[in-house]
Amino acid sequence: ASDVYDVTISNPAGTFDKTKYVKISMPYHSDGYQAGIYKLVGGRWMYMPSFEEGDSIYTMVRIDTIDSKTSTFALFKDENVRVITDIRSHWARPEIETMIRRGVITGYPDGRFRPDQNITRAEFLTLLSRLNSWVLPSESTQLLNTRYFSDYQSFGSYDRVISYGRTMNYIFGYPDRSFKPNNNITYREIQWIMDRVIRTENFKWSDIATQLQYEKTFKSPGLTNLDLRITRAEVAYMLYK
Repeated sequence: ASDVYDVTISNPAGTFDKTKYVKISMPYHSDGYQAGIYKLVGGRWMYMPSFEEGDSIYTMVRIDTIDSKTSTFALFKDENVRVITDIRSHWARPEIETMIRRGVITGYPDGRFRPDQNITRAEFLTLLSRLNSWVLPSESTQLLNTRYFSDYQSFGSYDRVISYGRTMNYIFGYPDRSFKPNNNITYREIQWIMDRVIRTENFKWSDIATQLQYEKTFKSPGLTNLDLRITRAEVAYMLYK
């Protein structure tokens, strides 16, 4: 729905605050819901949170994602976009819509997302798998790895993603060697897993919660108690970040 634009920032002195955002806006004279600005990342077009403004659609891009290099943007219309009915006034709407358009998360068949509902341990691993394009093991390999857990017979369709998580040492299960895939995941468990997935010991849920409070004026319960259960909306926000 537009030309393709290569964008750079001229900052020879290196004085920009790289945590700030720049606004990229493109004209569009039609129903804006199905349209959005996309960024070319690794040979694939990735949807950016997009907003209507008069006869234009814009997105806000962090300076540190385009500083000192060229980034490519274009406006696309996606006729397969699903309307999610229960996030219109939700604080996480941009992040939820972005993760849906990127194919990381999905809504329910009734058109709802249920943003304040909890998410299970197996569901969270599935989202990480989609986000990071994990190459899941074959059936013969998966059986060997999932049997590490005492409750592997309860894994169902999640067996391959759980097997991958175990192989990569992203997950270890409970002291009794069960995984409990259908247990709702806590902030503390999210913190442990993300620490291993992004290979750093510095991931703290409190950092995400602080951003939430600053950007969305939403106070995450996990800021004061890591043993509470995280919501689908908070996971969508974290994965987007």
